[in-house]
Amino acid sequence: MRPGPPPPPLPASLDLNPSARTVAKFRDLVAKGRQRHAALLVAARGIAPAERERRTLSFAEHYRTVPAVAPYEQPLAVVTRVEGFPEAITYINAPDPAHHEIRAYHNVSPEAGIPVPSWFLKSSDVLYFQYRAAAQGEPPPLRSVQRRNVASGTGSTVMTCALALFGEDLYGMELRPDDPSAARSADYGPDRVLTASPADLYFAWLGTENGVSSIWLVRDHGELLGAGALTHIVVNSGQNITIHLA
Repeated sequence: MRPGPPPPPLPASLDLNPSARTVAKFRDLVAKGRQRHAALLVAARGIAPAERERRTLSFAEHYRTVPAVAPYEQPLAVVTRVEGFPEAITYINAPDPAHHEIRAYHNVSPEAGIPVPSWFLKSSDVLYFQYRAAAQGEPPPLRSVQRRNVASGTGSTVMTCALALFGEDLYGMELRPDDPSAARSADYGPDRVLTASPADLYFAWLGTENGVSSIWLVRDHGELLGAGALTHIVVNSGQNITIHLA
């Protein structure tokens, strides 16, 4: 089985002179992330036993997981594919129960609007079952999800704007929803005034595909993973963030 695309970290090729469209998309992602954060605070945790059994059977019957080959990290990385779907629909991750972490490399589901069968699972479900399998039993508490190759899709918009405003000061910064730090602002031209605080960057990441996957992981499986909340996000590089859980 092919390992899929080369694994990150890869150098992020980002235009740090954001266009008006990029600035507008960034604002939308911040707003979407705020909504998701507020919903997570009040959302019920866990799923009904019958629904958990359905998802467990769906994963066993329709998903196939094998070790990923080099250059993905050995021996932890695995690749999961879905029967009847092209190889592009794939989930390559390194569940690491010993360090209470999942390192998520490459997770591609069908695009929104494409019909899928009723048994098709969310990428957060796949992460949960991969982590549980790696633990070979009841999994230890999950404390972080490290997202590799994050500067793609909507993540490229967030990383572009974050680096444009904060530069390399961004690396290692703990982004928290309650951070009172002041916003930075830069004017790149007509309709291109970019303004964001560290808290805004936290919400922006929650607005991305990577962010919402971690939200669903906590909502649906957090009670079995000892994870009831997202606490903060650390940007490790232009292609790598870590979402911390508690």
